[in-house]
Amino acid sequence: MLASPKLEKIIDNSIQNCIQYIKNYQNIVCFSETQTSPTMWAYYADSHKGFVVEYDFKNYNTPCVNCSHRCIYQHYELLFPVIYSDERFNAKDFVASFWSQQMLVNSPVEVFIPKDDELALYKVLLHKSNDWSHEKEWRIISQCDTFPKIIQKPLAIYLGVNMSQENRDKLIDFAEKNNITTFEMYIDNKSRQYQINYRKIKKEI
Repeated sequence: MLASPKLEKIIDNSIQNCIQYIKNYQNIVCFSETQTSPTMWAYYADSHKGFVVEYDFKNYNTPCVNCSHRCIYQHYELLFPVIYSDERFNAKDFVASFWSQQMLVNSPVEVFIPKDDELALYKVLLHKSNDWSHEKEWRIISQCDTFPKIIQKPLAIYLGVNMSQENRDKLIDFAEKNNITTFEMYIDNKSRQYQINYRKIKKEI
């Protein structure tokens, strides 16, 4: 059976709306397992002018535990590893759920359609090409209206090789006041390896 042109257009528009929703989804905080990747420093730290903040998420607890809003998203702000693959993720279940919810937005009758897979959104937002596997990425994804909160205190701050002296002084001062260990990244010119290292910054006496 062939779908009518009108129905095909409705389905196509729904898919495009779903894709746009995913592209515009803002409630994500991204992390990496490594602080020594030269490409990561180039991508996300303004060509080594920025800094890295280290957290310990071994005992991570979602803020949902102490949240005053008893919403339906009780798995709010979970931490997931990104899944790398050579094949694109099949998001048909999420698209179907998204489509059904969109159809009911302007419905004169309040109707609730349970989702077949409560983790569908997470799955869509956690898949990336193997080309990015060097990032070793993790993500906190929130389905709440607020931006994800990081309640853990930073363990350390790593200063970029090309960081300005002004920014360097500010971060070192901030770290000392908050009892946060500070490291500086450096390149060992005596080594033949393409790598970036770090060393602890000693307090000036």
